[in-house]
Amino acid sequence: MVARYDFVGEKAIIQGSGFTAVLRYPGDWRTASFAGEIRRTYGGLVLAVFSFGAIAYNGLTNKSDIPFYLTAFDTQTVPHGSTTSRSGGWVYDIEAKFPDADPQRLLQGMISVSPQSTLSLFTNPT
Repeated sequence: MVARYDFVGEKAIIQGSGFTAVLRYPGDWRTASFAGEIRRTYGGLVLAVFSFGAIAYNGLTNKSDIPFYLTAFDTQTVPHGSTTSRSGGWVYDIEAKFPDADPQRLLQGMISVSPQSTLSLFTNPT
């Protein structure tokens, strides 16, 4: 089952700021490895690669919390806006792979980046 979630509008990434989200997904995913990318289009140029934190599993609900993030440097390299998408964003997905199993897509959607105009106020001018 592939979940869909769009990080657009008020949920958009702010260029030059860290980004963190948590996917709560059914099952125990602690032994899986994860990969995720933002691309211009499906199969297109990679704009950023997600990193993943430690997986927390809740045996009572049989769900795992899978944290994924981008650093401020990562988000700075992703262009804001889009000329290839009607929604003004890029595409992303998160995949998981258990040992000796095929990769499985868990999450996908659109992701947009909002430019940050005040970044220079917080940088060291040296």
